Amino acid sequence: MHYRYMCMGFNEKERNKLVNSSFFEDIRPIIHKIYHSFDEKTDMEKGFYTDLNLVLEGDMLVKVDRMCMKNSLEARVPFLDSKIVEAAYTMPLHYKLKGRNKKYILKKTFENLLPKKTLKFRKKGFGTPVDHWFNNELKEDLDKLLSTETLKNNRYLILNI
Repeated sequence: MHYRYMCMGFNEKERNKLVNSSFFEDIRPIIHKIYHSFDEKTDMEKGFYTDLNLVLEGDMLVKVDRMCMKNSLEARVPFLDSKIVEAAYTMPLHYKLKGRNKKYILKKTFENLLPKKTLKFRKKGFGTPVDHWFNNELKEDLDKLLSTETLKNNRYLILNI
């Protein structure tokens, strides 16, 4: 099973105090199906594929799309072109990762076109102002979601209310 999704940043003891087993029973088949759809690949490659399908497609790209639409922008994701993604899947892992460099082949490809300074930039994510939302426009929804009544009826969380 893909460790990242099953643990979610908690060790097993912490996880078992927070989330009941039905949560993992419900998500396990989804993750298992994606993770094992490339049986001939290494665990690392299966993890990348699972990330692509669960995190990128089902989370990150959705957020980018919504934020862009809200601000009348159109985002392009040229490295997610189907031909590039297919080529990346056929490429041996040692071209994709080299030590801690997760974008080895990309940097190697552009090393003669971009300044060295650019190639050494660390990866930066796009933060979302969750704290602002939870204290303002989403406060009422969050309060309702975290109310004692709602939490008592939650089938996944283990709570002592």
